[in-house]
Amino acid sequence: MLAKRLRYCAFVLAASAALAVSAHAAVTIVVTQSGSNVVATGSGTLDLAGLTKGATTQGKAAVYSSSLLSVLTVGPTTATSERGYSGATVLASFGNGGSHLANAGSGDGFGIAAGEIYVPSSFASGGSLSGSATWSGETLADLGLTPGTYVSSWASDEITVDVSAPAPEFSTWAMMLAGFGGLTLAGRRASRKAIAVAA
Repeated sequence: MLAKRLRYCAFVLAASAALAVSAHAAVTIVVTQSGSNVVATGSGTLDLAGLTKGATTQGKAAVYSSSLLSVLTVGPTTATSERGYSGATVLASFGNGGSHLANAGSGDGFGIAAGEIYVPSSFASGGSLSGSATWSGETLADLGLTPGTYVSSWASDEITVDVSAPAPEFSTWAMMLAGFGGLTLAGRRASRKAIAVAA
C-alpha cells in the first residue's frame, strides 16, 4: 500500500514539474560541484521581446561575482560573437569571488551580466539555447559562489541561475542514517516503556 502511494506521489510530482517547464520554458543555468570541478550547464528557449538590442561583442565562458555585479556565461572558451540585450532586471549578487575564465566549454555562448542578456549574434528570439562551461580544479567557494537561485526577468521571459550546494559525501550520509536509526530505536524503546508502565 505504501509503495503504491509513493509511486503515485512520484508520478504527480513528475507530471507537475513537466507542466511547469512546458508552461514557461525560460533559460536555466545550473551551477554544480562535480568532483573537483565546477560545471555550469544552461538550456532552454528565450524570448527577447521587450529587451533593447545592443551591439555585438566577443564573449567567452566565464564567471564574475562581486557585491555589485554578477556575470555568468557558458559556451566556448574561445571568443565568439555575441549580442547584448538590455532591459532585464539586475541579477542579484551570487557571491564575491572575482573573475574566473572557464577551462572548458561547449555549445552556444550565452549568459547574463547584471541586467544584460548575451546570446549568439545569430540567435533568433524564441529559439533554443544550450551550452556548458567547466572550471577545472575549482570549488563553488573558490569561485566565490553562494548556493541559491537567482533570477533576472523581463516582460516576456527570464533567466534563472541555480547555484546548487555540493551534495554531502558518503561519510556524511552514513552518519545521518546512523543518527536517524538511533533516534528511531530510542523512540521505540521509549514507547514500549510507556506501554509497559500504563499496563
